[in-house]
Order: sequence, then structure tokens, then C-alpha cells
Amino acid sequence: MARILVIDDDTVVRELTAEILGHNGHTVTQAADGNAGLAAIRSQPPELVITDMEMPGMDGVEMIKILKRELPELPIIAMSGATQSAQYLYLASYLGAERLLNKPFAIGDLLATVNAVLQPPNQG
Repeated sequence: MARILVIDDDTVVRELTAEILGHNGHTVTQAADGNAGLAAIRSQPPELVITDMEMPGMDGVEMIKILKRELPELPIIAMSGATQSAQYLYLASYLGAERLLNKPFAIGDLLATVNAVLQPPNQG
């Protein structure tokens, strides 16, 4: 399974997301904000990043910009539960996030989204 980094300043969302993914065979690292997430990525790049869009310090917009510049092949799932989540997620998609999740999300939606991103493209 994959090495996944979950970045979210909401402890409950971050820990539950990590627990769900861990129970499904993934190795999950957590970061409470964008700066800690970027440090973790630079220390040991994961195979997938799941990032919240609205966080103190470095937000998801800045995180996606940096990652797409430094590690363009690293897949990103952006998530948001903010009042303006539609705008945040549209911007995340524009910047290169592969998939989007509205919070709160169902466990099945999280797992399906992660599996879709990690599944290799069809060879044909």
C-alpha cells in the first residue's frame, strides 16, 4: 500500500483520516499545518498528499503551488470544509490537485478517492 501524508489543522479530521487509511493498509504520516507538512515531504516524500485548503500559516493553496513546482508527479487530494470550500477546491483543481473532497466526507468517498489517485493509469 501507499505512504500517505495527511495535512490538516483540525486534529479530529486529521487523526480520523489517518486512522481510516491506516486500517486500509496505508502507512500514514500526519502534519498539523502546511509548514510541518512541507518539512515532512522534504524529509521523506510520500506517495500521496491529502491537504486541507484552509489552515493557519501556509494554506493548501501555497502548499499545492510549492509541491507542483518541486515534485510535479506527487499526487495531491485537496479537501475543504470552509464556508468558501467550492472556491478553495476550484482553485486547488486549477493548481493541479488530482482530486477534491468536501468535508465532512464519507469513509467510502475518502477510500474511493485515494484508490482512484493511487491506481496506475490504464496501459493500452
